[in-house]
Amino acid sequence: MRPQILVVLIAPCIAILPSAVNAELASVEVPVKGVTERHSSDLYLTGSLGINWPTARVGNGDAGSFTEFSNPGFTKEIGLGYAFMPLRAELTYALEASRLRGYNSVTSQYYGYNNGGETRKNSAFASLYWDLFPRSQFTPYIGAGFGLSSLEVRETLENPSHPRENSRVSASAD
Repeated sequence: MRPQILVVLIAPCIAILPSAVNAELASVEVPVKGVTERHSSDLYLTGSLGINWPTARVGNGDAGSFTEFSNPGFTKEIGLGYAFMPLRAELTYALEASRLRGYNSVTSQYYGYNNGGETRKNSAFASLYWDLFPRSQFTPYIGAGFGLSSLEVRETLENPSHPRENSRVSASAD
């Protein structure tokens, strides 16, 4: 394979690796009924559940900077794959959701959100994996894929009547 083609296939995967938003807790692959051997051509289901810890976001403007904080949320993924050894192809759908908690204003006052502020990221991916040792029970693999994500942040209602004067919420607390 020419190096230019390899770079085009691997670069999108590397670009999404440093994401600090998602930490998967569990991943499961379940063979479809009637298919028993891992080293033959298999149709399978895949899924994962997890928790995400969004990082604090800093915004800058003419009046100064503010920091917005989120509560931890959840992530889940489900997909369908087909193994034709040593390659596997998967189509997956993932949902990540969390809720905005509040923000420090440009005057260093903390305002909590009363309602709303849910953030949701919906993603669909197509991936291809190459199992390095396809006949063994556990095998490392190399994968590449592409997909689309849409991010929705729902409207929030803040509580300006109860700001906590001079109380900063630190990003390290998240």
